[in-house]
Amino acid sequence: MIAIPGKTAAASRKPSRYKVTGKPIEVREWAKNIAAEDLEKIGLRKTGKGDLNCWGYAQKVYLWDGESSDYMERILVLRITASKDGSREYKYAISNAWEGECSTEELVRMQSQRYFVERSFQEARQEAGMSQYQVRGWVAWHHHMGMVPFA
Repeated sequence: MIAIPGKTAAASRKPSRYKVTGKPIEVREWAKNIAAEDLEKIGLRKTGKGDLNCWGYAQKVYLWDGESSDYMERILVLRITASKDGSREYKYAISNAWEGECSTEELVRMQSQRYFVERSFQEARQEAGMSQYQVRGWVAWHHHMGMVPFA
């Protein structure tokens, strides 16, 4: 909880800075305590080695910078994939979607689309020369980046 604490001693000043009553926790540690029945099984896509499935979870969280008097309400999207050796890989993202706007499955699938974006940039750098520009101006850089997808 984020609040201004009450006055502790009679002679002291009244506090004016916000404090957090809880302790921060890493997402990986927090995710280990999620009950198995709360996780949603999601089929992401077909791969060369079979179907890629994961477990998904979404929860409202509050972000605070430690200074301001305001906090942000966001949705934490968690994707858990299991490997063959039994270990789990946790991937998470913060979404600015409104609560109830998207289902957990939609949020996890949107988070998983990053793979395709990264692959397209990698191929553009290797095959189409996206990283081999020699320009001096902003407009020329935009022209080069605009021509790379057509190549």
